[in-house]
This record gives sequence, structure tokens and C-alpha cells, in this order.
Amino acid sequence: MFKGLSVLKKSTLTAKIGLVVVVLWIICAIFAPLLAPYGMDEKDIAMRLTPPCWEDGGTIEHILGTDEMGRDILSRLLYGSRVSLIVGIMAVVVSLIIGTALGLISGYFGGKVDTVIMRLVDVMLAFPFIFMALCLMAVLGSSLTNVIIVLGITGWVPYTRTIRAQTLSLREREFVIAAHTEGCSHWRIIFKHILPNVIDNAIVQGTLEMAGAILSEASLTFLGLGVPPSIATWGGMVATGRQYIFNAWWLTAIPGLFIFLVCLSINFVGDWIRDVRDPRLRGSD
Repeated sequence: MFKGLSVLKKSTLTAKIGLVVVVLWIICAIFAPLLAPYGMDEKDIAMRLTPPCWEDGGTIEHILGTDEMGRDILSRLLYGSRVSLIVGIMAVVVSLIIGTALGLISGYFGGKVDTVIMRLVDVMLAFPFIFMALCLMAVLGSSLTNVIIVLGITGWVPYTRTIRAQTLSLREREFVIAAHTEGCSHWRIIFKHILPNVIDNAIVQGTLEMAGAILSEASLTFLGLGVPPSIATWGGMVATGRQYIFNAWWLTAIPGLFIFLVCLSINFVGDWIRDVRDPRLRGSD
């Protein structure tokens, strides 16, 4: 009992920090045009490569400095948070829908259907994720929509494996057998009796996978196959600033720090949700 309470307390402490960061991130993304002191692409060549305000040569007008074109770093970070939020949510939603559907079908029907789906899972696991994503982006082209599609259709495997395992267990439970006895159709049993019992875990896993989607978008954009350069993104800012890393460290360090903090905070919140939803921990209370 005390072990379960200890896990929840530790998770709650980290979750509070993570939740504050995540809420601030969402607010910044939604109200970026109002919060940003300058436009996303507003240039001032005379102020190019201005360091942050606490460095020698810095100015309060550009708190986090400017880039090689004189664009305000803080403003671009705020606008870039919108891309991270959109990609994080939409890519996870696409993956969750595909993975949950395949997991339910595989676990419930079993047999040849299960074999085909699980062999497809094995094929997906055999390819490095970033290699597959790069190939798809090279074919589809760089755009925000294509990034979401690629991350969505390559990220469904963890959901399928988790939901399949739970469905295999649930289909032998008394309430499912009773539904069969009453003459319920397979799809009615899947959507009415099994799905409500697995959707919580799918959502929790989706929360944890959101950080991975954000990192993947940043990686693809860094490699030049993600969101087009015309749109401010954290990965794009890191990529652009790498050639100035020795004399303008803030161009890569600051957006990199934002990526780190947001992804770590999402994981904190996801871990806490998982612990709270874990029936073993609830039962130990």
C-alpha cells in the first residue's frame, strides 16, 4: 500500500511542474499573435544576431535576441509553439484511431486476422522510424499536413500492441460472453463492451506519445523534410542556427531548451495520468 502511495505522491509533484509548463505552452500557442512582440517574419537587419538581453550587447527590445535575419527569437518561439501543439495533438489522434481500431480487430477476432495485423506490426518495427518517416516525407513533400499524416500513419504500432493485449483478455470475460449469449453482433460487442474498457489506456499512451510526435516533427524539420522554412518551428530554428553555434549560441540553445522542457513536461503529466489510472495503484490506496 505504501509503495503505491509513494509512487502517486512522486508523480503528483512532478506532474504539477509539468502541468504548469504544458498549460503555459498551450496558452502561448493559442495567443501567439497577441503575445509576440514582433511578427513571425518581421526583419531588422540592423539588429541581426543581437544576443539575449542578459548578454553583452543585448537589448530589452529583443529579450531572447535575434537571428541571422534580425527576426525576434521570442516571437518566433511563440509562433513555433503553435506548430508543435498542432502536430503533437493531430498526429497522436491519427495514430490513436488507427492503432486502437487495428488492436481491437486483431485481439477480438484472432486467427488469420490477428496474424496479418501482427505481421504488419512486425514489418513496421523492422524499419527504423526516422528512416520510414524520411522516405514518406521525401515522396509527399514538405508541409505541415504531410508531417501530421506521416507521423500519424507511422506511430500506430504501440497502440495496436497495447489494445490487442487488453482485448485478448477482455474477450474472455463474463460480460463479453454474456453479450454473445444474448445475440449481440461482433461490432456491437467491440464498440459497446470492449472499447470503453480500453480507451482510457489508449488515451494515456497517447499523452506519452505526444512528446515523441513533437520531437519527430522537430527532427524532420531539422533535416529539411518537415515543415517548410516559411513557417516558424522550433526544429527549423535549431537547424537554421547550427551554422552560427560558435558565435550565436542562442539560435540553437534556446529553441532546443524549449523542445526539451515541453517534451519533459508532457512526459511528467503522462506518467502521472498513467499512475492515477492504474487500477493496481488505485486498489492499493
